[in-house]
Amino acid sequence: LAYAAEIGLPRPYFMIAHSMGGCIGLRAAIDGLDIKAAVFSAPMWGVAASPFVRAYAWTLSNISIALGMSSKIFPGQSEHSYVVRDPFEGNTLTGDPETWEWLRTNLVQKPELGLGGPTLQWLNKMMRETRYLSKMPAPDLPCLTFLGTEEAIVDTGRIHARMKNWKNGTLRIIQGGRHEMLTDRPEMREPIFKEMVAFFDANRGTGL
Repeated sequence: LAYAAEIGLPRPYFMIAHSMGGCIGLRAAIDGLDIKAAVFSAPMWGVAASPFVRAYAWTLSNISIALGMSSKIFPGQSEHSYVVRDPFEGNTLTGDPETWEWLRTNLVQKPELGLGGPTLQWLNKMMRETRYLSKMPAPDLPCLTFLGTEEAIVDTGRIHARMKNWKNGTLRIIQGGRHEMLTDRPEMREPIFKEMVAFFDANRGTGL
């Protein structure tokens, strides 16, 4: 934001926040970020997990911090990126094989850009932050949130609960959408982009 001001980018500012960016973005909006409107895509306002797994994650991550083992990766996860180690069939990110291959090729060429499984400390911090945010009222800000019907990474219940009580908020359900709707097949992502632009234009206001 400081750099945007330094080089004179035009206001107003808008926010697009995807996945974990949705957690960071919601916190920023609640704390008074200077934006006119926000769009969230599959926001991480909680992680998708059964009550048993969630309780296990809380217990294990808390113990790991006390024992100085919080840098360990959560059991069942891998240090290797999901799109490199798993096949396209049955993936939780995209229904578009071209997008999947694009992601995989990028990470094969630049493995240092990949994301592995979460460490126990990261998981603990994320769960604490999303639990805190779930208890905070929505900011007084126009909001448009996209959620796919096949979402399997973030907690969809938290998203529905948040958007139900967001005064100026709209929840848009995308049929067949997985986690990476913004990079899915063109017939899915292009209408999303168009709606985002129209939403920002409608909330531009004055002061340009």
